[in-house]
Amino acid sequence: MPARYSHGANAEMLLLLAWLSTLKVQEQARQDREACPWKYPYQPPWSQDRLPVFPEHLVHGQVALARENLKRDPIYGPLFEALVRYRLTSIDFSLVAGALELEGLTDPTWALFFSDSSSPSKRRQDTTFVDEADAFWQVASSHMPLADRLTRLSQTWHGDICRGAGELSIFFSWYLDLAARFLPLPFFLVELVRISLHRMDWHVIAAHVLEIPLPVGCQCANRTQEVPVGARAEYLGELFKATGDETLSLGQQLPEPERTQALFLADLCRETTKAMRLVLLDGEG
Repeated sequence: MPARYSHGANAEMLLLLAWLSTLKVQEQARQDREACPWKYPYQPPWSQDRLPVFPEHLVHGQVALARENLKRDPIYGPLFEALVRYRLTSIDFSLVAGALELEGLTDPTWALFFSDSSSPSKRRQDTTFVDEADAFWQVASSHMPLADRLTRLSQTWHGDICRGAGELSIFFSWYLDLAARFLPLPFFLVELVRISLHRMDWHVIAAHVLEIPLPVGCQCANRTQEVPVGARAEYLGELFKATGDETLSLGQQLPEPERTQALFLADLCRETTKAMRLVLLDGEG
């Protein structure tokens, strides 16, 4: 039976729904209704056979809890948080809550279909950021640890905006997968950040980092592919740092002699991280 009402759902909404489907959201709604009955309107007898509308505030609550994991990354976490916040503006949470209501119903009154649209939700717009590049640079210009990383990464660009754009794109794509594994992050947050990184104007970011005007034309299409020395060195540095931190944390819980061996490995990772940083400081040496 066709739905009486249908609503377009973009990729961000479908990702959120896919993630919520892995959680026990209906059980959470039941517990919340029992604990806080005043938050739910009275249902007349003729409608009590229907599942209640899933509370929109519980959806927001689940998303907020997931975003807390981003705070565990002191360098790039604030950036990823800003990109997620920007992408969330394209989600109509009322439709997400309504879709969750359909679970278990045999005669739904509406349906969702995929719509390739990323326009902000009419009900909830966050005007903090103009676009992904604006979100990126607002964080980078106010968060010194991230600004320092970008400055260090730019040492291999030699003032070339196109090269910087390529290295930034490569590094953040690699680092996102690393962060997803070590934090860890729910898959829908990872994919929201990935969407933002894909739509990022990296030339704008590179121009900001180098503090030079953005050129009128881009010559990236005519360039030979260059080895991303800076991106590789920075990524490997982050990889060894994350590995060393995890080895140190787990190694302290081991008995001897495994504990000493783990601490030695953590020291090796720390020294390797320093060596990778020197690659950036020395340019392409």
